[in-house]
Amino acid sequence: MAKAKVLKNINTMKSSMQQMIKEILKIISKEEIEKIAREVGFIQRQGKIQAWEFLYLCTFSGLDVSKNTLVAMHVNLNSKVSTAVSTQAIDQRLNDKT
Repeated sequence: MAKAKVLKNINTMKSSMQQMIKEILKIISKEEIEKIAREVGFIQRQGKIQAWEFLYLCTFSGLDVSKNTLVAMHVNLNSKVSTAVSTQAIDQRLNDKT
């Protein structure tokens, strides 16, 4: 019974997060996020991870990037955003510009 409740709570959280992402993208587009990332130097050339994907990972994925492993971040990003980003690509983005 407790396991079913936990799964229901997880599904509710996922649904809420997806709705929140949709609402944020109404205010600021993926293109605007990419533009800002270029202006501040976060993006210098086209790579495998886009700024909006990294923003998702750090803010909406439910992971604490200061405490989780690169593998956990890799799995979360690849499963939620359907992008093939390596742990090394994520590691390279965790810098002063971030």
